[in-house]
Amino acid sequence: MPDSFKNLVAGRFQKSPLANQIRSSLVIEYANETIRQFWGKKGAEQAKAVSLKRQIIKIVCQNSIIAQELNFKKTKIIELVNQKFLADTVKKLQIVQKGIEKDPV
Repeated sequence: MPDSFKNLVAGRFQKSPLANQIRSSLVIEYANETIRQFWGKKGAEQAKAVSLKRQIIKIVCQNSIIAQELNFKKTKIIELVNQKFLADTVKKLQIVQKGIEKDPV
């Protein structure tokens, strides 16, 4: 009886908005760690993952050079995030330059 109650509570929490917010925060934090691994401290200062919505991580860049570097590595970043979390956690990266935002296509 206690195990089934525990499973019921755990199952409901997994579907709650709070669980989604926590998962999104963890994904964003891991994406930022991945950026730091690829480009070091300086790169992490120039590019920052800021949100996860509808399986799209939004990354804000300070300049076009780091945006292009991210564009080259976006498949690898998505792959690493999906390995760490569930397989379809992220499907796209939206890379925007600071002050120049576009809707994902």
